[in-house]
Amino acid sequence: MRKLYLKKVILYNETSSKNFNHHEIGEYIKEMIPSSHVEFRKQFFNPRNDTAVELAKIKVRNLDSVSFYQPLYGEIEFEKKILEDPDKASPAVLYDGMRLQQITRESILKGERNMDYLHIVFTKRFFASFDDNDRRYHARVAIFGFPNIISTTGVVEAPAKPKKYYKLRNKFSNLGLAFVENKLKEELHGQFIDYEDERMTQVMKGYSLQAIFYHLFHQSFCLDKNCQLYNGHWQEEVIHAHIKSGRLCSYHDEMLRRYTSEN
Repeated sequence: MRKLYLKKVILYNETSSKNFNHHEIGEYIKEMIPSSHVEFRKQFFNPRNDTAVELAKIKVRNLDSVSFYQPLYGEIEFEKKILEDPDKASPAVLYDGMRLQQITRESILKGERNMDYLHIVFTKRFFASFDDNDRRYHARVAIFGFPNIISTTGVVEAPAKPKKYYKLRNKFSNLGLAFVENKLKEELHGQFIDYEDERMTQVMKGYSLQAIFYHLFHQSFCLDKNCQLYNGHWQEEVIHAHIKSGRLCSYHDEMLRRYTSEN
């Protein structure tokens, strides 16, 4: 286990969810790590033209291959609008997560580009990572590293919903998208995290802990389904780990206690 002193945690909020409170997450981090200093910042990217170009380049156009093209003028202009107002980010646009992390890393202030700082960017942008095993992109909730990027859209779209959700969606597919979505939310109320879900902040506390463990100990996941570090691939697993359980397993709890006692 590598030892590291965490000088400052910087939380950036580029989401638009009314039920997401990054200040509450900051208080939670200070509760878990009393020695940490937490700073809140509203926006991560500076709305520069070259940043808009780079973001437009990393849009995923084919789920079966890693290929990037020179973006169209309209795509660059769309990214400029998002940089000026992150609320305009669309869940219909999928980005390459690793390239997105690289662009965000280059945007960090030079004096904060070291491991004394933990950067967590909460974003509405939707991203995926390419799996070399099955040669496909897979949607992600988070990309951990320097910095950590966590997506509110990813929490909704990446973990698979209950099997009944897909059966009902096929059953009512000829009745129109709006009707189907309302019907599914009615039938499966509370069984998956949705946009503007009142549980969003609680779920994000767990993903923030995963970022912290990756930063401090190079561990972000746990095999215990009751642990907040469990890497849930289904919505029911995410809800169980972060809401119904909402705690660390004894092993990772002791690991964090040991760190806090030494710092």
